[in-house]
Amino acid sequence: MRNSILAAVAMTAVLPGGAVAQSWYGQWYWGASYSISVPVEKTKDFTADTSYLGFALEGRKVVNDRLTVGTHLGWLVFDSETNEAATLETTTISGKQFRYLNAFPILANAHLYLGQPGKTRPYGGLNVGAYIFERRLEISLIALEDTEWHFGLAPEAGIILPLKYNVRGMVNAKYNYTFGNDDQPEQSYWSFTVGFGSY
Repeated sequence: MRNSILAAVAMTAVLPGGAVAQSWYGQWYWGASYSISVPVEKTKDFTADTSYLGFALEGRKVVNDRLTVGTHLGWLVFDSETNEAATLETTTISGKQFRYLNAFPILANAHLYLGQPGKTRPYGGLNVGAYIFERRLEISLIALEDTEWHFGLAPEAGIILPLKYNVRGMVNAKYNYTFGNDDQPEQSYWSFTVGFGSY
C-alpha cells in the first residue's frame, strides 16, 4: 500500500500537462522575466535608445482553465547620450547630456488563454495600474531629477510554453502607455519579454 501511494505521488509530480491541470484551479503561477524595451513618442524624445535592462516578477491566480488574474511588478532602465536641448521641470538645458529614465510598473492584470491546460497556449491580457518614472539628466557637474507617478495600462499578447514538470516558459509583447500629468508628459514604450514560471 505504501509503495502504491509513493508511486502515485511520484507520477503526479512528474507528469506534465493534463495530469496536473485540475490542481491548477485556485493556484498561483509565479514567474520572473527579462525584457527588452523600445521607447516611443514622448519617451523616445527624452531617451531614444533601446533598453536592455528590464526585469519583472509576476503572479497569476488561476480562476479557471481560460482565465487568470494577478499582479506585475517591474523595473526597467532607459539611458542615452545626446546634445539636444531638454526641459526638465522648468529648466531647459543644452549641451552634451546623459539621460536616464527608470520605470517601475506596479500593475494588476487579467489574461485569457486559448488551447488546453498543459499545452502551448496563446493568450491576451490587460495590465492596469501605477507607473513610477524617475528621470535624470546629467550635464557637466549638474544633475536634474524628477520623479512622478502616472496611471497607465498595458495590453499584452503572448504564448505560454510547457517545459518540464510544472515549469512554464513565456514570451510576450506588451505596449505600455501612461497618461501625463502637470510635471511629466505621457510615457510609452514596447516591451518584448522572455520569462519562466511555475505552478
